[in-house]
Amino acid sequence: MMEQMEYWVEVRDRGFPFRFEDIEEFQNFGKDLKTGLKEIDIPIHDVRVQGSSVRTPNAKDVDVVAMLKEENFISVLKKRFSKRITKTVNGETIKVDISNLSTKNWNNSP
Repeated sequence: MMEQMEYWVEVRDRGFPFRFEDIEEFQNFGKDLKTGLKEIDIPIHDVRVQGSSVRTPNAKDVDVVAMLKEENFISVLKKRFSKRITKTVNGETIKVDISNLSTKNWNNSP
């Protein structure tokens, strides 16, 4: 754990994670990533690098996450998965319509 913390400080101080040769390569990666996310209608307001590439020089990949507000998340779900989700009822496959999906009960679910 201490070693990973030391590597994290190194990444923080140099300004880019492991798996990138220099800041320019990392910035180009970021631009390409954001362009790709925009093309599939994913908001790019809060995109982060996380995982092993910020903790060890032996990282084999770079983990990224696009943090979405709840309303953005619901919008993406509706656009991407409406009529693509199926369930089986009495042996019949039915497409699930999530166009009216709401989060009002999400916090109270078991």
